[in-house]
This record gives sequence, C-alpha cells and structure tokens, in this order.
Amino acid sequence: MRPAAKREAVAHLRSQFEMSERRACAVIAADRMTIRYRSRRPRDEALRARLRDLANLRRRFGYRRLFILLHETGEPSGLSRIYRLYREEGLAVRKRKTRRKAIGSRAPILVEARANARWSLDFVHDQLACGRRFRILNVVDDVTRECLAAIPDTSISGARVTRELSALIARRGRPEMIVSDNGTELTSNAVLAWKQQQRIDWHYIAPGKPMQNGFVESFNGRMRDELLNETVFTSLPQARAVIAAWADDYNTARPHSSLGYQTPAAHAAKLKAMGPSSPPLRGSEPGPIAHTAPDGITLPKALLFAGGKFPSRSARRRDFHHHAHDEPVRNRHQNRHPMPIWRQDVDFRIFITMLTPSVKRSPRSKFHCVREATTNSLVTGFDSALISAGLAHKSANSQTTFDLFAEKNRPPLHFL
Repeated sequence: MRPAAKREAVAHLRSQFEMSERRACAVIAADRMTIRYRSRRPRDEALRARLRDLANLRRRFGYRRLFILLHETGEPSGLSRIYRLYREEGLAVRKRKTRRKAIGSRAPILVEARANARWSLDFVHDQLACGRRFRILNVVDDVTRECLAAIPDTSISGARVTRELSALIARRGRPEMIVSDNGTELTSNAVLAWKQQQRIDWHYIAPGKPMQNGFVESFNGRMRDELLNETVFTSLPQARAVIAAWADDYNTARPHSSLGYQTPAAHAAKLKAMGPSSPPLRGSEPGPIAHTAPDGITLPKALLFAGGKFPSRSARRRDFHHHAHDEPVRNRHQNRHPMPIWRQDVDFRIFITMLTPSVKRSPRSKFHCVREATTNSLVTGFDSALISAGLAHKSANSQTTFDLFAEKNRPPLHFL
C-alpha cells in the first residue's frame, strides 16, 4: 500500500470510527511519521494549468510530446514529473479500438538518408458537415518525414495528380522514386505517361499490403487522429485552410518520435548540413546485421584452426583490468573508452575491443579483432582460416579485411 493510500485509510478510520491516530496506525500497520509527513515540494498548480491548457490544445499528444513542447518554452521540469502530473490530471489519450491484426514477419524498408530519395503518395477520405465527401492527396518524403503536399478536393483525377506533382517538383526538386498503392488515379494512363516523361521510378506496392507504404500510412493515421477526427469542416475552402495550417504545423512545430523528437523541418536542415556523404540516420535504415560464417566456423574455431589459442573466460576477465599501456584500472566504470586486452601466449596479439554504448551492433557481434603486422607463418594460417570461414577477404593491397560488420558508408575494419 502506498503512503498516500495509508493516509486516506487513517483519515477514514478516524472520521468514521472515531479512532485515535495511534490506534488507526496500528490497525493498518502504518508508521505515524509517514502519516504525519507533509511534502515540502513546491506547488504544481501553475505547471498543472500549463499542462492542461497544452493538452487541450493538442488533444492527441501524449506526455512525451507535451514534455518536449514544455521544454522548448523553458520549463525545467523533468519527464518523470510531467508524467506524474499528466497521470494525476487524467490527461491520458484514449486509445480507439481497432481490429485485431495478424502478427507476422516484417521486412525493414531501406531508405537512403537524403531528401527527395523517395516520396510516398496516398489518399485520405473525409466529409463536410453537410455530408459531402472529399479526398486529400498526401505526399510525404520518406526520409525527412515532411508533408510535401496535402491537397483536399471533391475529385482528384490522375491528370490532377500529375499537375500537383509537377508543381511540387518545380518547388522542391525531382525524387528518385515514388511509392503508391494501386488506386485507379495512380495507375491511370496520365500517371504512366507522366512518370515515363519525368524518368521517375514509380513503385506500386502489392495489392492488399498497405504496410509496404508505411511512411505515408503512418502520416495518414496522424492526420486522421489529430486533425480529421477533431475538426468539423463546414466548407471546402475552410477545409483547405485548416489542412494547410496543420501540415505546416506538422513540419515545423510537431516533434516526431522516429526522428528523435525533432521536427521534420529541423531534421531536413540537419541532413542538408551534413552533405551528400552523410551516413544513414536513425529511422532511415535498419541497424547493421553481422555476417556469420557460411559453414558455421566461429572466430574461436578459426583461431584454433590456425594454431593459435583463444583466451578463456577467466583469462579475459583477468586481462580486462589492464590498459594498453599496462596501467591498472581500479574501477572499470572510470574509463568509458574501449579497453583493449591481449594474450601473450601466441605469436600475434589479438585485441578484443569492448564496444562503446553509442555504437549499435547486432547481438551476435560482441567484439572485433585487430592483429599486428608480422610475417609469422602462424599469422598466415590465421588469415587463411578467416578467409575460409567467410570472415575476411584479401583486398587489392594484400591486407586482410575483416567482414564481420558490413555497414553501408562505413570504412571496413582491417587486420593491420
């Protein structure tokens, strides 16, 4: 039982049964100091009011996005305090019931980390207060997550789609690929002729597989949840104005969770500043997957095959406390840099480097190895073992390159 509940129980016993404080505390096994304690924490009324106003303004935002918005306005409170007030005020977003979905394997979608690498198109339907239905053509950049266009109208044909895309290309530039479903407007002769003329690779997803167009489908869900379900449109001009304002707010003010709670515009500016050689960022490419030996040969087996000795667990634990310059480390938490350890009982040194927490690796890839240059025949056998195991290959300059980590835009690790 929490202290607050104990205080309520003691107050109930004293009011209903006219018990003394000592007797009530004995009944519920509560400490009298706990019952008498009064918090010295400053009052949260001002912060509660700001949080309520912001939650009423952003009705479909959770506590994390509300915390980001409060933090941007100078609020020093931490996430845990905001969450406590958010929960006590009953501001939790009510989840709408959805149908049960089948659980299966999901393949990651590779996206190059630069703007205009790929656009996604899809339609969203809604209706006016009078019952007249209209559609919204949404265009999303899959990398920057920007809403490039949100065009509402009662009828959008294939020719209208090509005109809107041509105007968007004139403002922003041409994409390398466009992804869409197999709707009649997007498979019309006008669209097919336009994509051939523009020389754009247009990819149609498999029928009945909207998860293959996940970026714009996710955007559609946010638009439906935060705008369409919360707004009553009285006319088409009013719908155009409201949707355009929401799209601008989505790009410039709304924190995006898959971008590390940056806005899409800020993320696009960051990618532009990094230049064309920027590596794939979080959310634009899945984490690296380590290669395994095709015949099941592990690194210890390769070392044994080459005639070397792989250090045992006790030897690795003992050598862990020695730095590269034989300086003892009293506490392993004092040095956050990679700490190489080695074994002297073989003709070449094997450095097993601990990975820093900032480097994302597969659970298989626990370490990588580097050896010193030598002409010993044992080392030659070691190279041959790694090459035969599929863990290395000979480069043009006769260096043995370690292929355990095959990452895009990352220089390979070499056996020096």
